[in-house]
Amino acid sequence: MRGGGPVKPGQAREVPVSLNRRLPTPSDSASSNSRQFNWAYRNPYYPDAGNQLGCGVCGAFAVVGAMEIMYSHVEKEAIHLSKQQLVDCDDRVNCDDEGVKLRPVFQYLKRNYLATEDRYPYRGTQGDQDCNRRAVKAGVARILSYRRVRGEEEIKEALRDGPLPASVIGSYLEGYEDGIITNCPNTETDHHVTIVGYGVGYVDGEETPYYYIRNSWGTGYGLGGHAKIKRGTCNIEKTAYSITIERRTRGGFSCFGGQC
Repeated sequence: MRGGGPVKPGQAREVPVSLNRRLPTPSDSASSNSRQFNWAYRNPYYPDAGNQLGCGVCGAFAVVGAMEIMYSHVEKEAIHLSKQQLVDCDDRVNCDDEGVKLRPVFQYLKRNYLATEDRYPYRGTQGDQDCNRRAVKAGVARILSYRRVRGEEEIKEALRDGPLPASVIGSYLEGYEDGIITNCPNTETDHHVTIVGYGVGYVDGEETPYYYIRNSWGTGYGLGGHAKIKRGTCNIEKTAYSITIERRTRGGFSCFGGQC
């Protein structure tokens, strides 16, 4: 789904490690049975949510968003990774696609390291520049593996190892300002986001469990670029993925994620 642009008020519808050594996450002392967990709060180096502008590459933003949160946590610095690299260098990622599928993004990022945003900035356009091979060669992270996670308990457990790219119904996110989106049906999805946490809030005086999701419509959207969606709705629990990334360092490689 294309970026929402400016949001109007409305109802919410270094030390190198061996490849197989798991790096610590901010949740190592937490339990998936806890009432809340959030990478945006636990990671002091959390990078801001991006803005896909008028380019329909929410799938790239969802996957790369998860990667850059994990990468920033290890680097101890907020670092954005390049989404434009996918647009310029992979024919299956197109601005005209109303919601790029996640699988082609996973497949490209298993074969190629991703450059930082500083080296390969986002333009939100396609076809006006060739793939920047020099920036790609200097890439810093790629996906080692990915797997589908289904249901609330699997998602909560997987979140301890990193944020999760997932799919939702984009129209129910439009106009969101705050609160919990509760009316999104479990029907066909058309937009991709990153699940970065979960918690419990109140709607009409009743406890309502939610997922905290990172959108790609800029920091002016919702809660600093994020929204809360009631658990069990919007088909999000059938469309989430857990990823494991490989980080390239001067002395070798390190692994971050649940499958290290």
